[in-house]
Amino acid sequence: METNEELRAKYNPEGSDLRRAQLRMLDMLLYLDKVCKENEITYWLAAGTCLGAVRHGGFIPWDDDIDIFMMENEYKKLIDLILSNPHPQFKIQIKKTDSNYFLSWAKLRDTHSKNIGLKSKSLAKYCGLTIDIFPLSDCIIPKWNSSFLNKNVASVIMERTHSRLLLPVMNIFYYVQRFLWNWAGYLSHRLYRNRNYLMMCYGFDLPHRYDKDMIFPLSEAKFEGYIFPVPGDIHRYLTYCFGNYMSLPAQDKRNCHNVAKRLIW
Repeated sequence: METNEELRAKYNPEGSDLRRAQLRMLDMLLYLDKVCKENEITYWLAAGTCLGAVRHGGFIPWDDDIDIFMMENEYKKLIDLILSNPHPQFKIQIKKTDSNYFLSWAKLRDTHSKNIGLKSKSLAKYCGLTIDIFPLSDCIIPKWNSSFLNKNVASVIMERTHSRLLLPVMNIFYYVQRFLWNWAGYLSHRLYRNRNYLMMCYGFDLPHRYDKDMIFPLSEAKFEGYIFPVPGDIHRYLTYCFGNYMSLPAQDKRNCHNVAKRLIW
């Protein structure tokens, strides 16, 4: 099994394009961490970022984004705070700030960089390095919920067609679906609250349902030399998400997120 030193030398050596991107994203994460701490907002490292903290002590060597989770009410608070106190370089990307953005979660974008190679991204206002910010809810999505509510139709179509001509139609799709997400979320809050589980809010094509006691109370882990919050039962969380998470994936699975090139300034 390759050591972390060997992996870093192979995928993200110091000074490489990917390593420069990772260090910029670390700056973005430190900014979010500061905002959250100053305003008593609870968040935690999630998905591959959490895996990287445990298995590599930082970024997965070939990874090129950061994922964080927080509860839905904290998510809305964070968005409002960043919008009311904008950072000169890091911008929140949601439909309100980028009319050509169709995803249902927020991204923090770096405006001093640009991802090249994703045509659908080029239609958006912001296309720099990113942190994905996902909201969770304690409302369990019932079985009668159609896949339409979980699939972001506008985003999927734009990813496959990359057509600027479709933007007006996709905006209609987006707002109709947003109305349905809000309606379904309202019903779920009224009828399907569950104190034992957490789940992605509507508009996410992700099936994970997390036991609340797997996440809370949070613990801490070192990531790139800094301490960040992570799920409390981190072994259970990573096993649930990745199985034997300490084993490295096959060579052909060690991919970035379809970015051909990055410009960083």
